[in-house]
Amino acid sequence: VGSAAHSGLIIYDVEHSFLGRHLWDIPIVKIDATVARNNTALSLVYSPAVFLMKLSVLLLQKQLFGVNQIIRYLIYFGIAFQAVWAIVSIAVYSVAAAECTGIEALSRNFCPNLWKFIIVQGVINLTTDIYILVLPVGIVLKLQLTRARRIGILAIFLTGSLAVAAGLARLIISIKTIGSTDLLWGPALTATL
Repeated sequence: VGSAAHSGLIIYDVEHSFLGRHLWDIPIVKIDATVARNNTALSLVYSPAVFLMKLSVLLLQKQLFGVNQIIRYLIYFGIAFQAVWAIVSIAVYSVAAAECTGIEALSRNFCPNLWKFIIVQGVINLTTDIYILVLPVGIVLKLQLTRARRIGILAIFLTGSLAVAAGLARLIISIKTIGSTDLLWGPALTATL
């Protein structure tokens, strides 16, 4: 549901809010408060979407490996951490939605420094992706299966490395677009990952 909402907003923003177009290619009369509101909505939906995706994977791991008490506690820790992080992210983006609109936003300390939060968010998302990816490896290696089957099961779980690769790419793009005046191009690059 979260991913569908996020994807729907991206598609809407590409069509109606110029997301993905270079700022200098957009007639100035077309840029209005709607563009800012749509980009803010995209930011507000992102954190719950990420939380729901990671929650679903952690709950699946709990279902599969919950008999191991240590893994169960590590999964609960992952869920609690993700929930707290989602709340913090939603709070930060809510403040940004309220405070960072209009020309006066440039005079507020919080708004021009929002990119720092975006980088921290990228680092935390990448770290938690790796955490979720590595969590079941120890148990899978101890399963009483043939070596070929264990490798096959690990290969299935390691498809999660695609999420890690996407998170790393998103973080790199976020860092490279810091300070860019092309405010609709950079977010489009990261929104698609």
